[in-house]
Amino acid sequence: MPIPVMLDSLDDLSDEMKENYAKDEKSGKFLLQIEGLEEHPDVRGLSTANKTNRTKRDELKAENEDPQKSLEETEAKLSKTSEFPEGYSKERWNELLALEDIRLNRFSAIKCSSLGQARSNRRAVRRGICESR
Repeated sequence: MPIPVMLDSLDDLSDEMKENYAKDEKSGKFLLQIEGLEEHPDVRGLSTANKTNRTKRDELKAENEDPQKSLEETEAKLSKTSEFPEGYSKERWNELLALEDIRLNRFSAIKCSSLGQARSNRRAVRRGICESR
């Protein structure tokens, strides 16, 4: 029989078992006193994960203390890393990039429709619906 970790009352326990419990002042319950609990693999994993999460939380809090400052820093980083060729303004370069995206999207759509048509033709040839070219 497993030993309960927390009990409301020690009335049903033997005197030997009662020695292993201590009353928690906050909850009023009796808690099993365990030696080396921190070394238990499940507890160690939870403890490590908790420490990692707290560290990440604190880092995020520190980064986002002033949202306006963070926004300005991000914009400054972007403006430094957004390089464009000589002779082009930032606006013109962004227009050209947008046009390139449109061209690539159209090419992808044409390519996909051609592939779809080719697959359909292959299926039709296999089924004997039409002749191969």
